[in-house]
Amino acid sequence: MTGTGLRYLFEIFAARRLGVDLFGLFFLGLAVLKICEVLSTAGLHRGVLRFIAVHMGEHDTARTKGDIIFSLRTTLLISILLAAGIFLAARPLSHLIFHKPGLVPVLQLFSLAVPFTAVTTILLFSTQGFKLMQYRVYVRELFEPGARIILLGLALILGLKLFGAVGAFALSLVLGTPWAVRFARKVFPPLLDRSIRPITEGKRLMRFSWLLLMAEFISLLVIWINILMIGSFRTSGEVGIYSAAHRTALLGQMILISFNAVFSPIIADLFNQGRIERLRRLYRIIVKWILTLTLPITIVMVIAAPQILEIFGKNFRDGALCLVLLSSAQLINSVFGSSGFMIMMTGRSRLTLINNIILIALNIGLNLLWIPSLGIAGAALSFLVSVAVINLALQIEVWWMDRIHPFRSDWFKPVAAAAAAAGVTMSFRHLALPPLSSPWPILLSLPVIFGGVYIGMLLLFRLEPEDRFVLDAVLNRIRRR
Repeated sequence: MTGTGLRYLFEIFAARRLGVDLFGLFFLGLAVLKICEVLSTAGLHRGVLRFIAVHMGEHDTARTKGDIIFSLRTTLLISILLAAGIFLAARPLSHLIFHKPGLVPVLQLFSLAVPFTAVTTILLFSTQGFKLMQYRVYVRELFEPGARIILLGLALILGLKLFGAVGAFALSLVLGTPWAVRFARKVFPPLLDRSIRPITEGKRLMRFSWLLLMAEFISLLVIWINILMIGSFRTSGEVGIYSAAHRTALLGQMILISFNAVFSPIIADLFNQGRIERLRRLYRIIVKWILTLTLPITIVMVIAAPQILEIFGKNFRDGALCLVLLSSAQLINSVFGSSGFMIMMTGRSRLTLINNIILIALNIGLNLLWIPSLGIAGAALSFLVSVAVINLALQIEVWWMDRIHPFRSDWFKPVAAAAAAAGVTMSFRHLALPPLSSPWPILLSLPVIFGGVYIGMLLLFRLEPEDRFVLDAVLNRIRRR
């Protein structure tokens, strides 16, 4: 969560200094970088995560070393080729695909960071294979985003704008690699011990990893495809406005990600034991809590959409409708998205891949239909419709296979509390807050008012006995962290 906040803070600072046009070019380059990062690892980061855990359970140091070295060499080779390809193809990509000549140096500068971020990913997932999560958090969630903000500040002092933001992002990835090397050596000293000869099983590792690469690549496209397609059909300013709305709406996913991290192992364990009735009850409780915690985030985003986007700069207010549509999509995804984790954690990985392919195909089709005519609102609408359709399909699949659905009779409690809080908040906004030049009075007062009324209503309705199980599990995880 700290890393998410730091990344969002970097994007706000960058947007305020760059403006919508340059911020759009920055995000187009970032989208290409993210795709190259996933392709360059070839899914091997997930492979080493699994096989290191297996080999260490068998005390097989040679095979552990072999898997890490094979993954590093393969990733380094692929990433260098991809980086060289993007660097050399930056001009035709910018002119022929995105129709933005100013994108050329952005792509070239970002391409230089591809080998570094790919190697860092392999090394950090290797440390995670030893059941040590902290090193990945140190680098990816703390050091890199923190360094990015500091480097951006230095670049802006020197008068660098677009190149300063791109350079700050790329250099933070370069600086993260030595830390990843250091932590990998600390966790696994035999990595550089010449007396231990590695045993490489590259074919097995690649067979396991390539399916994961497909799934991860498609999941990444779901996040970035709208930005890439807006960049192809519309102006860089529209890319910048949409990107600000898109990144803001993604904040609503934190609740879903947090709950899935806590309960995914429990779901898998209950399914393996055949305790379907217990799984059914737990699933309904989890979804109710996700709804309860995501509703206030979404409604505040809807009510204060123009003011929230004005944090990025005044011209970003034009993305208010996009933020409303995208945050609504994230609410749907948060409430019903746990059905996707149900399918994944019950061992139906192929069905997960098929669902993701359908989602991205539907989103691309709707983008082709709506972006040319409706602009960024069309992109946001296509995402909303795609997410709604695929989540309906996911819920039908879970019901068809396991007779499990998320609906509970006490859903009225968070919905009624949110409706009451929204009514009070909007009344306060229209009656007590005159039109202001600054967004901060609204941004500081509305969440407090909404939160106070919402929590008060929930306390009035009281918790169900089963809800305490979920609350205790989340609090225990927080204490362990």
